[in-house]
Amino acid sequence: MRALLQRVLEAKVVVDGETTGEIEKGILVFLGLGKEDNLEKGKKLIDKILKYRFFDDEQGKMGWNVSQAGGGLLLVSQFTLMAQTQKGLRPDFGPAMPPTEAKALYEQLVEYAKLKYKNIGILITDHNVNETLSICDRAYLLIDGKIFKHGTAEELAEDEQVRRLYLGRNFELKRKDYLHDEASLSLGPSAMDERDAASNS
Repeated sequence: MRALLQRVLEAKVVVDGETTGEIEKGILVFLGLGKEDNLEKGKKLIDKILKYRFFDDEQGKMGWNVSQAGGGLLLVSQFTLMAQTQKGLRPDFGPAMPPTEAKALYEQLVEYAKLKYKNIGILITDHNVNETLSICDRAYLLIDGKIFKHGTAEELAEDEQVRRLYLGRNFELKRKDYLHDEASLSLGPSAMDERDAASNS
Protein backbone atom coordinates (compact mmCIF):
# COMPACT_ATOMS: atom_id res chain seq x y z
CA MET A 1 0.00 0.00 0.00
CA ARG A 2 1.40 3.37 -0.99
CA ALA A 3 0.10 6.85 -0.32
CA LEU A 4 1.36 10.08 -1.81
CA LEU A 5 0.50 13.02 0.45
CA GLN A 6 0.53 16.65 -0.60
CA ARG A 7 -0.20 19.51 1.75
CA VAL A 8 -2.30 21.98 -0.21
CA LEU A 9 -3.88 25.41 0.15
CA GLU A 10 -6.61 24.14 -2.12
CA ALA A 11 -7.21 21.13 -4.35
CA LYS A 12 -9.94 20.09 -6.71
CA VAL A 13 -10.73 17.61 -9.45
CA VAL A 14 -12.31 19.09 -12.58
CA VAL A 15 -14.08 17.02 -15.24
CA ASP A 16 -15.26 18.80 -18.39
CA GLY A 17 -15.22 22.15 -16.64
CA GLU A 18 -17.15 20.97 -13.57
CA THR A 19 -15.63 20.41 -10.14
CA THR A 20 -16.24 16.85 -8.89
CA GLY A 21 -14.16 17.00 -5.70
CA GLU A 22 -12.73 19.94 -3.78
CA ILE A 23 -11.12 20.99 -0.51
CA GLU A 24 -9.52 24.18 0.70
CA LYS A 25 -6.52 23.90 3.02
CA GLY A 26 -5.78 20.27 3.76
CA ILE A 27 -4.21 17.07 2.46
CA LEU A 28 -4.51 15.58 -1.01
CA VAL A 29 -3.92 11.82 -0.87
CA PHE A 30 -3.26 9.54 -3.83
CA LEU A 31 -3.74 5.95 -2.68
CA GLY A 32 -2.34 2.82 -4.35
CA LEU A 33 -3.25 -0.71 -3.25
CA GLY A 34 -0.99 -3.76 -3.61
CA LYS A 35 -1.72 -7.49 -3.75
CA GLU A 36 -0.72 -8.05 -0.12
CA ASP A 37 -2.78 -5.20 1.30
CA ASN A 38 -5.89 -5.62 3.43
CA LEU A 39 -8.43 -3.63 5.43
CA GLU A 40 -6.40 -3.58 8.64
CA LYS A 41 -3.36 -2.14 6.86
CA GLY A 42 -5.58 0.46 5.24
CA LYS A 43 -7.17 1.49 8.53
CA LYS A 44 -3.75 1.98 10.08
CA LEU A 45 -2.69 4.13 7.13
CA ILE A 46 -5.83 6.29 7.30
CA ASP A 47 -5.35 6.71 11.06
CA LYS A 48 -1.73 7.75 10.55
CA ILE A 49 -2.63 10.26 7.84
CA LEU A 50 -5.27 11.86 10.05
CA LYS A 51 -2.81 12.09 12.98
CA TYR A 52 0.17 13.18 10.89
CA ARG A 53 1.46 16.55 12.06
CA PHE A 54 1.59 18.21 8.71
CA PHE A 55 0.58 21.80 9.50
CA ASP A 56 2.03 24.78 11.35
CA ASP A 57 0.77 25.31 14.89
CA GLU A 58 0.57 28.60 16.79
CA GLN A 59 4.37 28.60 17.22
CA GLY A 60 4.94 28.14 13.50
CA LYS A 61 6.13 24.56 13.88
CA MET A 62 4.65 21.45 12.27
CA GLY A 63 2.62 20.48 15.32
CA TRP A 64 -0.97 20.19 14.08
CA ASN A 65 -2.73 17.41 12.24
CA VAL A 66 -5.31 18.11 9.54
CA SER A 67 -8.20 18.22 12.01
CA GLN A 68 -6.43 20.63 14.39
CA ALA A 69 -5.60 22.84 11.41
CA GLY A 70 -9.23 22.86 10.29
CA GLY A 71 -8.28 21.34 6.95
CA GLY A 72 -9.92 18.92 4.57
CA LEU A 73 -8.92 15.57 3.11
CA LEU A 74 -9.28 14.64 -0.55
CA LEU A 75 -8.69 10.96 -1.39
CA VAL A 76 -8.00 9.85 -4.96
CA SER A 77 -7.54 6.18 -5.95
CA GLN A 78 -4.33 5.79 -7.96
CA PHE A 79 -3.13 2.27 -8.81
CA THR A 80 -0.13 3.60 -10.77
CA LEU A 81 1.63 4.26 -7.43
CA MET A 82 2.26 0.51 -7.27
CA ALA A 83 4.27 0.48 -10.51
CA GLN A 84 7.77 -1.00 -10.55
CA THR A 85 10.12 1.12 -12.64
CA GLN A 86 13.57 -0.22 -11.68
CA LYS A 87 13.96 -2.28 -14.86
CA GLY A 88 13.33 -1.48 -18.47
CA LEU A 89 11.48 1.48 -19.97
CA ARG A 90 7.94 0.34 -19.27
CA PRO A 91 6.23 0.48 -15.83
CA ASP A 92 5.25 -2.90 -14.38
CA PHE A 93 1.90 -2.80 -12.59
CA GLY A 94 2.10 -6.44 -11.51
CA PRO A 95 2.35 -5.56 -7.79
CA ALA A 96 -0.97 -3.68 -7.93
CA MET A 97 -4.03 -5.38 -6.49
CA PRO A 98 -6.42 -6.75 -9.18
CA PRO A 99 -9.17 -4.22 -10.02
CA THR A 100 -12.12 -6.09 -8.49
CA GLU A 101 -10.35 -6.73 -5.18
CA ALA A 102 -8.87 -3.23 -5.10
CA LYS A 103 -12.27 -1.65 -5.65
CA ALA A 104 -13.82 -3.58 -2.78
CA LEU A 105 -10.99 -2.68 -0.41
CA TYR A 106 -10.92 0.95 -1.50
CA GLU A 107 -14.65 1.30 -0.87
CA GLN A 108 -14.20 -0.05 2.65
CA LEU A 109 -11.40 2.44 3.27
CA VAL A 110 -13.59 5.25 1.96
CA GLU A 111 -16.30 4.34 4.47
CA TYR A 112 -13.74 4.08 7.26
CA ALA A 113 -12.25 7.48 6.40
CA LYS A 114 -15.70 9.06 6.38
CA LEU A 115 -16.40 7.60 9.81
CA LYS A 116 -13.09 8.82 11.23
CA TYR A 117 -13.11 12.29 9.70
CA LYS A 118 -16.15 14.10 8.37
CA ASN A 119 -14.44 16.98 6.55
CA ILE A 120 -13.49 14.75 3.64
CA GLY A 121 -13.95 14.55 -0.10
CA ILE A 122 -13.75 11.19 -1.90
CA LEU A 123 -13.26 10.78 -5.65
CA ILE A 124 -13.86 7.37 -7.23
CA THR A 125 -13.39 6.74 -10.94
CA ASP A 126 -14.96 3.51 -12.11
CA HIS A 127 -16.79 2.02 -15.09
CA ASN A 128 -19.15 -0.02 -12.90
CA VAL A 129 -21.98 2.50 -12.49
CA ASN A 130 -24.13 0.12 -10.45
CA GLU A 131 -21.47 -0.47 -7.80
CA THR A 132 -20.34 3.15 -7.68
CA LEU A 133 -23.87 4.50 -7.13
CA SER A 134 -24.29 2.15 -4.19
CA ILE A 135 -21.63 4.01 -2.15
CA CYS A 136 -21.37 7.58 -3.47
CA ASP A 137 -23.14 10.80 -2.48
CA ARG A 138 -22.88 12.39 -5.94
CA ALA A 139 -21.97 10.92 -9.33
CA TYR A 140 -20.94 12.19 -12.76
CA LEU A 141 -21.61 10.07 -15.87
CA LEU A 142 -19.31 10.82 -18.80
CA ILE A 143 -19.69 10.15 -22.53
CA ASP A 144 -16.68 10.85 -24.76
CA GLY A 145 -15.00 12.71 -21.91
CA LYS A 146 -17.93 15.07 -21.33
CA ILE A 147 -20.42 15.08 -18.47
CA PHE A 148 -23.69 13.51 -19.61
CA LYS A 149 -25.56 13.47 -16.30
CA HIS A 150 -24.75 14.34 -12.71
CA GLY A 151 -26.55 14.40 -9.41
CA THR A 152 -27.07 12.38 -6.26
CA ALA A 153 -27.16 8.61 -6.51
CA GLU A 154 -30.92 8.70 -5.95
CA GLU A 155 -31.46 11.32 -8.69
CA LEU A 156 -29.48 9.33 -11.25
CA ALA A 157 -31.16 6.07 -10.26
CA GLU A 158 -34.54 7.64 -11.04
CA ASP A 159 -33.47 9.34 -14.29
CA GLU A 160 -35.10 7.64 -17.29
CA GLN A 161 -32.18 8.28 -19.66
CA VAL A 162 -29.67 6.94 -17.16
CA ARG A 163 -31.77 3.84 -16.54
CA ARG A 164 -32.18 3.23 -20.26
CA LEU A 165 -28.52 3.75 -21.24
CA TYR A 166 -26.62 2.58 -18.15
CA LEU A 167 -28.58 0.95 -15.37
CA GLY A 168 -31.38 -0.99 -17.01
CA ARG A 169 -35.11 -0.64 -16.43
CA ASN A 170 -35.11 -3.00 -13.45
CA PHE A 171 -32.21 -1.37 -11.61
CA GLU A 172 -32.68 -0.95 -7.86
CA LEU A 173 -30.37 1.31 -5.87
CA LYS A 174 -28.96 -0.58 -2.91
CA ARG A 175 -26.77 1.34 -0.51
CA LYS A 176 -23.75 -0.47 0.97
CA ASP A 177 -22.49 -0.19 4.53
CA TYR A 178 -19.30 -2.22 4.79
CA LEU A 179 -18.48 -1.15 8.32
CA HIS A 180 -21.96 -2.04 9.56
CA ASP A 181 -21.73 -5.48 7.92
CA GLU A 182 -18.27 -6.06 9.39
CA ALA A 183 -19.52 -5.14 12.86
CA SER A 184 -22.46 -7.54 12.58
CA LEU A 185 -19.99 -10.40 12.19
CA SER A 186 -17.75 -9.41 15.08
CA LEU A 187 -20.09 -7.87 17.65
CA GLY A 188 -23.02 -10.27 17.58
CA PRO A 189 -26.82 -9.70 17.65
CA SER A 190 -27.07 -7.87 20.98
CA ALA A 191 -24.47 -5.26 20.02
CA MET A 192 -25.98 -4.83 16.57
CA ASP A 193 -29.39 -4.08 18.07
CA GLU A 194 -27.91 -0.90 19.51
CA ARG A 195 -26.42 0.04 16.12
CA ASP A 196 -29.49 -0.49 13.95
CA ALA A 197 -30.41 3.18 14.17
CA ALA A 198 -27.15 4.17 12.48
CA SER A 199 -27.46 4.51 8.71
CA ASN A 200 -24.86 4.88 6.00
CA SER A 201 -24.27 8.45 4.84
